[in-house]
Amino acid sequence: LSAQGAELLWPDSVQERLVRAAGIVREAHKSLLVEYNTLRHSGRLLREPECIHSPDRGDWRHFEANGIWEPERDDQGCASKVAPEVCVLLRRLRDAGFPWIRGGFSELSPGATLRPHCGTTNGQ
Repeated sequence: LSAQGAELLWPDSVQERLVRAAGIVREAHKSLLVEYNTLRHSGRLLREPECIHSPDRGDWRHFEANGIWEPERDDQGCASKVAPEVCVLLRRLRDAGFPWIRGGFSELSPGATLRPHCGTTNGQ
């Protein structure tokens, strides 16, 4: 997101946070890619059980670094032992004034599609 594009959509205060957050994510992208591949190859990305994807066309897998089901969460609620880069990114985003609820990796295999939905499920 460029600063020019952001100014058309959001007020200055939100725009500044979005541009700052995009920069933080850009800085982390290479280390996040390495971490994603490590998690993927170790079997840590779980098949999504929700009914919003078409399982006959491919899988949807994910890893939630701050999922309450993750047994290796630290005192800040993040799986820093297995996903330290995501946890650092989430902390940096929070410290920069960018709120978040969940963070991790999501993967669609070739051919997989997601149906229109609200949030992770259509429960809203």
